[in-house]
Amino acid sequence: MNIGFIGIGKLGMACAEVMATKHNVTGYDIYPKTSDKIRISDNLRGAVAGQDIIFIAVQTPHDPKYGGAEPIAHLPNVDFDYTTVESVLEEVDAWASPEQLVVLISTVLPGTVRERLQPRITNARFIYNPYPNPPPNPNPNPNPNPNPNLNPNPTETPTLTLTLTLTLPQPQP
Repeated sequence: MNIGFIGIGKLGMACAEVMATKHNVTGYDIYPKTSDKIRISDNLRGAVAGQDIIFIAVQTPHDPKYGGAEPIAHLPNVDFDYTTVESVLEEVDAWASPEQLVVLISTVLPGTVRERLQPRITNARFIYNPYPNPPPNPNPNPNPNPNPNLNPNPTETPTLTLTLTLTLPQPQP
């Protein structure tokens, strides 16, 4: 399967390189990137043309006041900045075709896909599949650490196994 990745930063590159163990993956980012596991395109079109699935993992920045360092219950609700996602979806749509599937994995608030993002993809199929959190540790350590995903031994390198299963509906004639 041919897979495109737009946004190969912290999230996108990790996902793309895992998928590259089983599929042909081409990535694109506005910042220069290198990888020995995926092909890097120098333009967005190269990550869209000829791909079966195009994953979008671009930033959706939020106001720094909502970064988790301070309590926010007293602050007004503020949405993420979707400018980059909207722009990328529109550019992808210009190169996409009906047999392709566009998958948004960037963080967005509930209702945003239906109201603001899905209407920007008209030439391909579109779904939102947020990146999952790591699964709970199947062999919990008796350590009283409340988060089993944190490594209690900081000298060991933690690992994450990502399993991806894709079942694609066939395009309607």
